[in-house]
Amino acid sequence: MCARSKNVCMEDIVAFMVSRANADVAATLGWLDSEDFKVVQQSGGASETFGNAQVEFQRNQLGVRVTKDRDQWKLDVAPPGFEFLNLEYVLAAKEGETTNTSVTSEATVKLPTKEISWQATLPELITWIEEKDRTEDLEGAKEAWRVHVRQYWSTFKPSAGQ
Repeated sequence: MCARSKNVCMEDIVAFMVSRANADVAATLGWLDSEDFKVVQQSGGASETFGNAQVEFQRNQLGVRVTKDRDQWKLDVAPPGFEFLNLEYVLAAKEGETTNTSVTSEATVKLPTKEISWQATLPELITWIEEKDRTEDLEGAKEAWRVHVRQYWSTFKPSAGQ
């Protein structure tokens, strides 16, 4: 028996996502289930335009959100006390690739140079988050990405006449 929300079995959305996912995403969804993460919110699926779907999992105070937007897949993590953060934000914090020496200093972040395997990365990342309070590391990563995005868009120059 499954939990129902708006006449849709919560596990149906996960099954829908698995049926359309690459091996890495499918393995990650399976790992979340095997590690006692529970589906707490879901939307989309087969009836959604373009087959978009989103599922949020939670274990204790930690959330993981998987989003399928057309053919793009996205993974977000919500450490205790935080809203959902993009996987790259949290990885940057874990790997010490951010610096944020003071509120007024500029923070920097290294951009990922290759595609990240969720299956290989997420279990270790969750262990790191659960080991101790990571608030300072995560705040630094969030600030570094905010600065990076601001710098990126400040250099964006649309083509004239288009």
